[in-house]
Amino acid sequence: VPPRNLSCLSFAQDRQEMVQVMYLVAHPETQMTPPGVPASPRVPASAGVSTAPFLAMNGWSLLAYILSALVICYTATGAYGKTNQQIGDTFPTLLTPAGWTFNIWGPILLWEGLFAVVQMLPLLRGSAVVQVLTPWWLTTCFLQVLWQIAFSHLTFDIAIFFKLGIFGSLLALCLTADNLRPTGAEYWLCRAPFSLHLGWVIMGTAVNISTAAEERLWTSTTIITLTITALAYALTIATLLSVCRPEADPIISLPLAWGFLGIWSKLDTMLRAGEEFMQALPEPNGRNPYGWDEVVLNGFKHAALFLSISCLFLSITCAVLRLMGVTLCGGKRRALTMGEADDSTGRFIPMERVHGPRVLESPGHVAFDK
Repeated sequence: VPPRNLSCLSFAQDRQEMVQVMYLVAHPETQMTPPGVPASPRVPASAGVSTAPFLAMNGWSLLAYILSALVICYTATGAYGKTNQQIGDTFPTLLTPAGWTFNIWGPILLWEGLFAVVQMLPLLRGSAVVQVLTPWWLTTCFLQVLWQIAFSHLTFDIAIFFKLGIFGSLLALCLTADNLRPTGAEYWLCRAPFSLHLGWVIMGTAVNISTAAEERLWTSTTIITLTITALAYALTIATLLSVCRPEADPIISLPLAWGFLGIWSKLDTMLRAGEEFMQALPEPNGRNPYGWDEVVLNGFKHAALFLSISCLFLSITCAVLRLMGVTLCGGKRRALTMGEADDSTGRFIPMERVHGPRVLESPGHVAFDK
């Protein structure tokens, strides 16, 4: 028996399946079961690996989502500290979006809630994609709760630390899941929700940093430089994460398009309100001592609109590339099957890998060789 085929034996649950696997390896030309061994009419693709250790993680994933969603919704009411919109009105910056922009949390929570439910079902709870992203997802939920508490109580420096942690955990989640080459169902149910969240975190990080600078009353030159840098950072990160992937990601840039549109709307409101807006600031103008003139406001307003359109165009381009099955970094690819080795790692792909918990009609359908 070739050595590479021996690794398949580790995926057998009991002696009967092990005998069947050995018989098929020794007799690849037949799909019959060995004499004296009862036939197994249906063998689940995930039969080789026990999912029991991961069921607890599935439960923790659901509980973490519930906790995170409750904290986000509770802080949005203003009952625990200030809401995001109230903080934006108290510390107006050149990157503060309009209040309606924060409604994006609705789609984020709904999509992640769908993931939290389906990852408990037998269809996906044994998926390798779910198994590898769950630790990063738990970290994200934990840091999200801490960020909500810190930001609501105006401790912006600590909030930035937590926000960067959320960005890092979501980035690791997406990259790790993409390396496993998820199927269509795994992508849209288990992977895509976090692209939406990651895109908004990129936008939120820039706003969080500019709010901290405004709260510290930095000089106008420093704040303008910081704002330009933040805009460039958001667009660059969104572009890299959208196209430099195993497959193009059309979702990450959508929250940025939405956020830039909200910034454009807020700056447009400031320009239309004029002196009335400046007089409405707390302590009068204590949080915005520079009184940005129309040239600055118009410049950033047009820049925000341009960036919003650019991110929308980037999303459409990535969607087309994904439908065509190509990307700028890797070209076409296909999912590995049982018994094939990954060219980049040389590792074997277990039975439950890539195709998820699909059902093989008979043991003879398992491909041990290319």
